[in-house]
Amino acid sequence: MRLLVTFPTTAAALVAAVVFWCWSCGPAGPSDETTYHYRGEIFGTTYKITIADWHLHPTTVRDQALGRIRAKLEEVDQALSTYQADSDLSRFSRARNPKAVEVQEVTWQCLDLAHGVFEASQGCFDPTVGPAVRLWGFGWDRALGERKLPAPSPEAIAEARANIGWDQVELWDPIEAPEGPRSLRSENPKLELDCSAIAKGLAVDLVCTELSELGFEHFLVEIGGELRCIGRRPGGGPWRLWIESPLPDDPDLATAIELDQRSLATSGDYRNFRILADGRQISHTIDPRTALPVESPPLSVSVIGDLCALTDAWATALSVAGEDGLAWIEALPDLEARMVLRPAEVGGAPRIVTTSGWPADPRPAAMRDGASR
Repeated sequence: MRLLVTFPTTAAALVAAVVFWCWSCGPAGPSDETTYHYRGEIFGTTYKITIADWHLHPTTVRDQALGRIRAKLEEVDQALSTYQADSDLSRFSRARNPKAVEVQEVTWQCLDLAHGVFEASQGCFDPTVGPAVRLWGFGWDRALGERKLPAPSPEAIAEARANIGWDQVELWDPIEAPEGPRSLRSENPKLELDCSAIAKGLAVDLVCTELSELGFEHFLVEIGGELRCIGRRPGGGPWRLWIESPLPDDPDLATAIELDQRSLATSGDYRNFRILADGRQISHTIDPRTALPVESPPLSVSVIGDLCALTDAWATALSVAGEDGLAWIEALPDLEARMVLRPAEVGGAPRIVTTSGWPADPRPAAMRDGASR
């Protein structure tokens, strides 16, 4: 299936490669000879769904699974697209005073989760950051190619900052606000919403729910590098994943992990930057609190958690916050994080930092040397 490309990849943090990878045989479990792989494109990226117990279900259930996967992806696309004129987010961004737009359940669910991460990250994650992203040349409408752009003026930065702020969005729930259905409201006519940094993760969660409801117990759903693992991998045992090094000439920065009933999101800054007309290199990671590019952001951030939507959003938040943000993750019960930090000085080596519960690389020591596979 090929769906309309609707999510700008530059508005969200660039994902580092995460691949399903096996380095040894595991205990008895679902056979890879009966595994089904379903691939396609959505949100301006690709998706892959691996179902290890496909063979255990009748044709009618398999057909239902494919239909429900397609329908759920289209539902998320229709609700959260910034390209489709009739999506919830496009209607909200286009509306003027007073902004008041009724929204679908999936939009409400997405923004409710976003609200929690915004508050817990002290504003490092903010779906209203779009004006600053475009101002610095990273938006979906940026000039293509290698053309060097001048730095924005202080006045332009101040204007963008005035039109950023999740605290300017009101979520109206009929339970709490009986005068109307669920809706988004704002007094700022220039406020926009872009959920690219959480939508892929949410779509992963929703597809997993569809498959679980149909009785599937062993599968992996991945969209644009954000993924969630359920049950056992083909061949048995936890799902084995490889997180690549953000620096191709330094394989020791790569790692492997095993996951079961967990999600993983990895965000990186090392492949997406721009050179200004004055020669400065700027990061695509924009701090919503200042409307400025983050100076020296992590080379990569990986987050593990139960919900893929939350790992997706937190990977973006930590890219803004840097190492200090790990304290937030330590305080949350179901999240762990790993960062590859830039060298502190010219000629120095990158540094890896993790939260206390980040899983150890399960490969044998001989395989970890030089990060060889």
